Amino acid sequence: VIDDCWAAGRDNRTNRLVPDPQAFPNGLPAVVRYVHSKGLKFGIYTDRGTNTCAKRPGSQGFEELDAQTFADWGVDYLKEDSCYAPEDRQSSFEQYA
Repeated sequence: VIDDCWAAGRDNRTNRLVPDPQAFPNGLPAVVRYVHSKGLKFGIYTDRGTNTCAKRPGSQGFEELDAQTFADWGVDYLKEDSCYAPEDRQSSFEQYA
């Protein structure tokens, strides 16, 4: 699983998450293909809030777009955090439902 700090931001035109070009110069799909070529599964981190714990872009408001992006990249597993997310139980239940 690639944990927090992999995203550099969002594309201004499409709002899709953009991997850090310094860390992933060939993009994340290339990393996913490499991991899969070794017979392994690939996981990535996101956050249900507006930001990740490290203040990178979170998925709140972009849940469907981010899910589609991860699927397009071939991601097998998702680790989701709750930093910068609503703290009340009802919002949590609604977001996870």
